Amino acid sequence: MVGIYDYYEGAPQLMPRPTLYAVTQSIPYAYEVGVRAFYAESFANWGIDGPKYWLAAQLLWDAKQHPAALLDTYYREYWQEAAGPMREFFDLCDRQWLEQPLPSYWLKYFKDEHQALRFPPEVRLALRMKLEAAGRLAQSDTVRQRLEFTSAAFAVTEAFCEFSEARDRLSRLALAAPLDQAAVVAAAGTMRQGLGKLEIVLMRTKTKHPLAVTAKLLRNTPATIRGAAHCGVCSGRSQPGRLLPISPPPLATCCPSMFLPEARNWSLMAS
Repeated sequence: MVGIYDYYEGAPQLMPRPTLYAVTQSIPYAYEVGVRAFYAESFANWGIDGPKYWLAAQLLWDAKQHPAALLDTYYREYWQEAAGPMREFFDLCDRQWLEQPLPSYWLKYFKDEHQALRFPPEVRLALRMKLEAAGRLAQSDTVRQRLEFTSAAFAVTEAFCEFSEARDRLSRLALAAPLDQAAVVAAAGTMRQGLGKLEIVLMRTKTKHPLAVTAKLLRNTPATIRGAAHCGVCSGRSQPGRLLPISPPPLATCCPSMFLPEARNWSLMAS
């Protein structure tokens, strides 16, 4: 018997990753060429990836079914009166992965915070508007609860992206010449606020909707955002352009080396 091992995460992503286009093609093709056993890692973020697992389950039961017809059933029966905007929500999430720039490679953005680049502000706004449109159409308590579940999960996506963008802006300012110390200090404050918001939103979502988001933030080096070595520029204790480590403060570091895209210190790991 021939089997396949796939990756259906979920965690460690904090971005919606329904990848329905991949499920639609991969399972029927695998069955067609003789595969009869299937296993996948799936630390599911149910709030933002739910249709992926439902569609996979249906196709694994009968790989000869039509994926488009199955998805019609999913949206009609699960989202009911909110089906239209929710289909648009997951379709847009899918396109963000399907139409991303090259190069492509295995498990792209896995444990990689650059995943936030797939959901820039204008895309997040469009997705939030679709959730709000769905909310206006919802009539039953069941649909409202399902929308709250997905909305809470997507709020984690929004908070993480805002934090990531604030951190990247701090990196660019800290590395600019000439150094604008006031701008760096202001950007460090914005980043700290974003970090605090992210932690609160993630904790609140995991408490109220423990299945909505499985991913968690993991500080994977001693020099981490909270409690790491502070830079002299942000503390005002050195001349601009000269970074002097001092005793760790209670909040975030702004040392630019911490935030270079190629040297980020945070990872997203499965719970």
